[in-house]
Amino acid sequence: MKSRICVALAALAGISESVHAQRPASTGSPDGSPLSSTYAVEFSHSTDSALNRGNAVLGDFDASWLRASYTATIRTSEAYSWNVGLQWDHARFDVPAGAPVPEDIYGLALRLGSTWQLNERWSLRSDLRPGLYTDFEDISGGDFNVPFTVALGYDVNPDLQVVFALNVDLRREFPVVGGPGLIWRFADGWRLSLLVPRPQIEFSASESLTLFAGGELRATAVRVAEDFGTANALPVLDDDQVTYRELRVGGGLRWQFHRLFRLTAEGGYALDRRFEFDRGNLLLNGDGAPFFTVSVAGTY
Repeated sequence: MKSRICVALAALAGISESVHAQRPASTGSPDGSPLSSTYAVEFSHSTDSALNRGNAVLGDFDASWLRASYTATIRTSEAYSWNVGLQWDHARFDVPAGAPVPEDIYGLALRLGSTWQLNERWSLRSDLRPGLYTDFEDISGGDFNVPFTVALGYDVNPDLQVVFALNVDLRREFPVVGGPGLIWRFADGWRLSLLVPRPQIEFSASESLTLFAGGELRATAVRVAEDFGTANALPVLDDDQVTYRELRVGGGLRWQFHRLFRLTAEGGYALDRRFEFDRGNLLLNGDGAPFFTVSVAGTY
């Protein structure tokens, strides 16, 4: 079967990534050079639970995500920096036989962005990710997409930053998500981050170890193939858009044991998992399930 899947893999995460790195002073390499590079590799998995269509149980399913990225940042002045890089995403759903869900979707995109310190209090960050979002079986112009994020930050004082961030992807059911949030260092070693899609509270146990707890909205939007529904005996789903989302709560740790290596480990529970088709008006509900995430990142 030929298929064409247009995806916006974890586009919501772009908001959190953008607003957590507002200040240009943080750019540049650790040795003071205007050029720095960062890498990150993440694997996340939510375990088996029942997938339901109304009152009918279709069987068990699980979901996995793999992301790898590299970004080079150039600081051109104390107030401005820009970055360029690559990102690879793979989402896989192990679903029951006959369930109308795509099993594998991919994203291969450029990462183009900038950070601009407008004045002492205001900063602006942008992040564009033009690329192919596809199953790589039948690539065409329809597989190209440009999701982007814009985040504006205001430093109320050294311990409190107010942020307004928007993530735009015209292929999602809700093309614009985001809004106001804040980052507040309310006590020594403590930080509260109220940012979509990953609100968290953090405690710095030491210079190298941070503990955190909070929630996450993890979402993937896809447009399925023109014959996807027909192949699954549901022709109303042909060329439809489906959104998969998980609402997670949990906690974990980040251990910066070397500037080249930051290990993050997180676990918790996915309270709500669902596939929702737009025009076909089909909802597949997944029961809650445990999840875990591990990642390694660094700067050099």
